[in-house]
Amino acid sequence: MRRLLGALVLLGAVSSLQAARLPDWARLVAEQAPPVEAASAEGFESRVLLSDTTITVLPDGSFRTRRLLARQSLHPGAEDVGISGHGFGLNSRVKTAKAWHLPPGEKVEKSQTPPVELGDPTVYATDRKARMVRVEGIRRGSLVFFEFEAEERAYTLGTAYAFDEGAPIREARFRLELPPGWGEKHAWVRGAGPEPETSGSSVTWTLHDLTPPPEESLAPPPDEVAPMLAVVLVPPPGERLAAETVTDWKAMGLWLEELHHGREEPTAAVQAAARDALKGAGDDPYATILGAARYVRDKVRYIDREVGIGGYQPRPAQQVATELIGDCKDKATLYRALLAAAGRRAYPVIVNLTEDATVSDTVPTLRAFNHVVAAVELPADRPIPVALLPAVLDAGDLGKLLIVDTTNEYLTPGEVSAYLAGKRALLVAGEHSRLVTLPGSEAAAHRIERTFTADVQPDGSVHWQRVSRQWGEPATERRADYLRGAEPRRHALESWIAQRWPGARVTAYQAQVEAADGAFAETLDWTAPAAPHLDLFPGAEEDLPRVPLAKRVNPIVYPYPRTLQYRVTVKGLSPGSVVPPAEVSGEGWSAKRTAEVREGTLAATWEVRLDRTRFAPEETAALKALWSGLRKTGSALVDVAAR
Repeated sequence: MRRLLGALVLLGAVSSLQAARLPDWARLVAEQAPPVEAASAEGFESRVLLSDTTITVLPDGSFRTRRLLARQSLHPGAEDVGISGHGFGLNSRVKTAKAWHLPPGEKVEKSQTPPVELGDPTVYATDRKARMVRVEGIRRGSLVFFEFEAEERAYTLGTAYAFDEGAPIREARFRLELPPGWGEKHAWVRGAGPEPETSGSSVTWTLHDLTPPPEESLAPPPDEVAPMLAVVLVPPPGERLAAETVTDWKAMGLWLEELHHGREEPTAAVQAAARDALKGAGDDPYATILGAARYVRDKVRYIDREVGIGGYQPRPAQQVATELIGDCKDKATLYRALLAAAGRRAYPVIVNLTEDATVSDTVPTLRAFNHVVAAVELPADRPIPVALLPAVLDAGDLGKLLIVDTTNEYLTPGEVSAYLAGKRALLVAGEHSRLVTLPGSEAAAHRIERTFTADVQPDGSVHWQRVSRQWGEPATERRADYLRGAEPRRHALESWIAQRWPGARVTAYQAQVEAADGAFAETLDWTAPAAPHLDLFPGAEEDLPRVPLAKRVNPIVYPYPRTLQYRVTVKGLSPGSVVPPAEVSGEGWSAKRTAEVREGTLAATWEVRLDRTRFAPEETAALKALWSGLRKTGSALVDVAAR
């Protein structure tokens, strides 16, 4: 009999008797559950039959949230199906956390395992936790149901909801229950979405058949393309509420400025730190701006502390200067204070470091941001150094501002990391607060320049020297590699040499972590055995990675635009060696090779500029043209003969 019942469940027939102990919403889902054999979610171990979140807004502006989740296991080893949780903090609490398990062909089992509370292990000090509940014995065809109820006093009357469960979703709902006289303002952040259904005080958005894209190299993470809805609540005029009413970005900026106000005061401790940070800067404003940034970057240890309003309000600069620890907003505040001590002004800039496409131009939510940098007012009477131009924001009536991130320990001040470049951010400047687009998306901001010297010896062996200088994100990546382990970095380069020139011998390696112009510089010397041909631009094919295009689902997205320049000098070539010039270009890119031979010495260059970083799956022809152009211009062999 049990086998027969199991077969019926797998065919989608769940009896009322089996589901009798489920709450009504779960019993309805169970009775309509599709058969496992009909699963079309290739590559997924489970699917979500229902994801339903309702936020009831109470008259005082606090939230009561009810979350319902129904999952179906498609694989016998899908243990993650049996666990889920709900977050909470100092200003919120989880009142209910329940789970039920309906195994195939058996009766419902309510979880008797006590819920557990887990903190975020990546954060040093936080009030944010999750109450987790689980069921055991997950099998193929198991149906698992979760129900959570929570209360929260939000800091602002807004929220953002991502329709994402890490698995295919058959039906997803997000609902607002509003008090009389209240309204809402909403916008879809990632792509278009449906308009809500309104019934009395209830506003509901419903989506069907959402399938996350597969994870692929050079593609956005699946959770960053999931539909996201931004919502702000609009109470009747004159309501006195604990949460702040923020219906536009200027209002959000004013609220955040109040949290930051006075924290950047140049107290005695700050002034002492400023004297230490600005030794030798004199009256050079740019030496002051960059010197203070390096001081905060290098002296203040990053420790993430997010407790209560401390998740948004920085600690006073005096405290940070004394303790020499702090998170991004603390470090940015101390930096602004050091500049204030030197008579210079800077503004907080709030941005999302870890996700793309989180900001709606019309609906402000705190969910959009998780990082703080600074925007430094630049002197109007001094020319801006060329090296800083890629990080300069034209803020109109506020003048030219330099974006400085003092948190990233591997980033040179005066550069914008690829994780921030081009993102929408909130410039917090009182009545002048506004959304801005961060700079740093130009190809010139992310550069690799390599100079090769190859000296062919009488026996045909070749003495090589490679000097690499990198700026922007390439420099940040290599600097991180080096500072995490100089020896592993050298060994990686030695492996690169050994694979390309079997039998080669590395004779010297040195690195300069941060040159005066902000570059990360490496010099590598080696001797390669005799060979009939010499690769003129060694490693050129590696500076722009490639991925298989067959069955590609996601767009190909390079993390940043870039400029590549190789300069090569080869001495002692065979007579008559010739390398023809070549030049190819396409939409958003160009590649060029030049070469000239004089008295047995070849001087060649390879230059690439990539402005375009995104190629849709149907644009493979354009991407193949790019890769082909790089091969055509960057692949060149010259004859080598012993003398």
